[in-house]
Amino acid sequence: MTRTTRTPLALLLVAVLAISASLAALTTTPAQAADVAARKKPAPVSAVTLGDARISGSKANVPLSWRKAAGAKTYQVLWAPTRTMKKARSTTVRKRSATVRGLAVGKTWCFQVRGVAGKKKGKRSAPVCLRVAKPGQSTSPWVKAATITGSGTSARTQLTVAWRATAGARAYELDYAITPEPVTKYPLWENKARRTARSSTNQVVLPGLTPGKIYCFQVRAITSGGTSDRSPTHCKYTMTPDRRKPSTSQELDLATWNICASPVACRTHPFDRRVSAIADRIKKANVDVAALQETPPAAASDLARLLPGYELACSAAAEVVFVRTYRYTVVDSSDTTGGPRTNPGACWAEVEPANGGANVVIVSLHLKPGPTAADDRDRRAQASTLVNWIRTRFPSTPLVLAGDTNSNRGHDLDGPRLVWEPAGLMDAYDIAGAFLSQPSLNSMNNWETTPKESTRWGAHIDRVFSSAGIHVASWKIDEPISNGRYTDLLSDHSLVRTELEIPVR
Repeated sequence: MTRTTRTPLALLLVAVLAISASLAALTTTPAQAADVAARKKPAPVSAVTLGDARISGSKANVPLSWRKAAGAKTYQVLWAPTRTMKKARSTTVRKRSATVRGLAVGKTWCFQVRGVAGKKKGKRSAPVCLRVAKPGQSTSPWVKAATITGSGTSARTQLTVAWRATAGARAYELDYAITPEPVTKYPLWENKARRTARSSTNQVVLPGLTPGKIYCFQVRAITSGGTSDRSPTHCKYTMTPDRRKPSTSQELDLATWNICASPVACRTHPFDRRVSAIADRIKKANVDVAALQETPPAAASDLARLLPGYELACSAAAEVVFVRTYRYTVVDSSDTTGGPRTNPGACWAEVEPANGGANVVIVSLHLKPGPTAADDRDRRAQASTLVNWIRTRFPSTPLVLAGDTNSNRGHDLDGPRLVWEPAGLMDAYDIAGAFLSQPSLNSMNNWETTPKESTRWGAHIDRVFSSAGIHVASWKIDEPISNGRYTDLLSDHSLVRTELEIPVR
């Protein structure tokens, strides 16, 4: 007897479906197959990798790459400054890599990629984020030293320019150029004559500069991530040949200081509580001459008792001159012969070196305060009256004007300088051979322990002007400072100390 084997119904059904699929495949056209593929979304993108950001100024370029996604014809790259990818921007590329450009530095940027096939878009990859750190911006540079090389028409000024080190900097680029006044109208980066010096340290020596010109400077750091933004601009007048160190000279170390001893101006800081410390500061400065402002007669008398070895050479209104007697002798002064009248005041003293040499006229002055254009014009008139009077009486004697001018190069009208420069008088800050303190810290502190800083010029209203031929060996704001804070303020102004060398013929 023969047994019949029955095929299960389920197996028959599978076989029929397989045969039907094979027949369908044989009869499907290529166009139909492409249409089927187009209806499928590309596979998810994986392994998105970010490269190092390349930074230039305030913008960064970030490269990224990823693995091939099955079914993708192109790729959509998305980026946003948040992991939620809210308001993401995007671009489409054919390759499996891209560079997203123009990203703001100092932010965290997140990226996603997804495959695209026709109108079908695959699933976005997981966000991959990168903190695009901004290279530390260099602080404004300053001039540390100045010298003159050569002579005559071949004379050149050499400047040593420095700046605070920038974290992560591998090198620096210092841009500089002669800049006409007013310098604010001539951005350095637009100056076609701009030159660039590269340095591996935060200092560079610039030889061959033109004497008697204004040069402006900017510095930027070069890091592994790129270049930082340019620093704020600093500008400097270059030493002229007549201000080089004389072959034969006598030293005259001078301090100018508005000590705010007026009961009205400084009633919240009584002078009697500061007078001993002020005298000690003057003695510690070890100067031959101290020109003081806002020092009325009672305050001058108190200081005279506390400054043994110094003579009160002149006093008029609230301006005084003290002279160290073993170095200089007072020949004449405005106490006995009168003098120019300015508001608030000025006094003068003619002194001669105790060991012989050239006589010098020292003026302590205080020009009108005030921020208005009218105040500027008044200061200019006062400066003119003062220098005309002095030069009428002392037409050729070496002259030093020291005091609170209430003006600086940053003013629209720096009246005192514009009057005195044509008379051969130059600001010690402009022509000093060495700067022994940070030049950008203002000489007026306004009783604030955090120093005020003016990077373009240094807003020094306490100034020392000297006549032609006098060399300024150094300039310094003599104010104790620690960790960026003043530690022992004795006035709303800081003592400014200069080392002068008077030519002896």
